[in-house]
Amino acid sequence: MKAPTRRGHRRTVLGTAFLIAALAAAGCDAITDTTGRYADDARIELSGTSPGPLVLVSSTHWVYAIDENTGFPYVHLYEADTTEVELPAEKNVALAPRYRILFRVINPHAEEANIRMRVLLDGELKYDAETPIGDMPVDYTFRFQ
Repeated sequence: MKAPTRRGHRRTVLGTAFLIAALAAAGCDAITDTTGRYADDARIELSGTSPGPLVLVSSTHWVYAIDENTGFPYVHLYEADTTEVELPAEKNVALAPRYRILFRVINPHAEEANIRMRVLLDGELKYDAETPIGDMPVDYTFRFQ
């Protein structure tokens, strides 16, 4: 097997940097934990105002992928649980065996919703943000490696 060249390493670093920047720009909170300590469960808490029920998607079976046509990153879902929720709402998800979580909040209404989204892993607050939701969903992703 041929050893990676300096140029190939640079492409890998630039590609990784691009992926992280693009996910951040897309409203994702992409976090990877490499400490070796895995959480057992994830909890989302939603509050705020909405013109009606919101759609909550949760999944532990997903990967980051790159769209071949556009070159932009996205989250490819293999399996997900999708439910309608009225605010305030909360949901717990067991993380084993994949030890990753995606929470996506979608506003299916023409009027904007204003939510506060909190995510806890094993009871420890990892994400807390207030944001409007219009046409674009709000994602939170976390994966252990």
